[in-house]
Amino acid sequence: MNCSYCHQTGGSASGFWGGHAHLTLEHTGLIYGNAVDSGGSSLNKYIVPGDTTHSIVLNRMSGTNGFGRMPSLGTTEADPANIQLITNWINNSRPLYDQWRGGFFTVFDPNGDRTADPDGDGVINYDEYLRGRSPLRGSGSWQASVANGSLQFLRKSHRYYSIQTSNNVGQWQPYPVPEINNSYGDADELIQIPLPADPDGQQFFRFSIAEP
Repeated sequence: MNCSYCHQTGGSASGFWGGHAHLTLEHTGLIYGNAVDSGGSSLNKYIVPGDTTHSIVLNRMSGTNGFGRMPSLGTTEADPANIQLITNWINNSRPLYDQWRGGFFTVFDPNGDRTADPDGDGVINYDEYLRGRSPLRGSGSWQASVANGSLQFLRKSHRYYSIQTSNNVGQWQPYPVPEINNSYGDADELIQIPLPADPDGQQFFRFSIAEP
């Protein structure tokens, strides 16, 4: 929020990234983004996944590696808790779509487009990416299941999940699990949600998966 005050289209900062909360990480321009002041090294980018030394945002926060502190006004002390938070995040950064794509397709192969479905399973590449699946293998689709009185699913890392429920597949409402809905984790996790012992008729579930 503080960054987006200046770092946005038409903002006062002379940078190339946007800090609005509605932007996904990919659309902020932070990952491998070129800065106006690179500190004299082409290796320095706004954020370099797995490389805290060359991640300018972290250096700006901590005032290290020759970079001045940001924000530049109204602050005199570093914030060690949030510096550590960003350090951990950089060291565990998830691959963006283009990086994921590069593991399966050559640069100009149209089969790697977001809306392509090269394995013909009815799921476009972008949705395969969100689910953490291969775009070249039609089997093994991500699924939730009901077993032993629980709704179970594998929550993939670096994804937001939202669960909805219905008893007629016509009217849907959020399933009341605030600890899961729009939650986020940095590692894959098997989620088990206890279901009522005596449900009122049939109960259906659907999931929405999004990237930050």
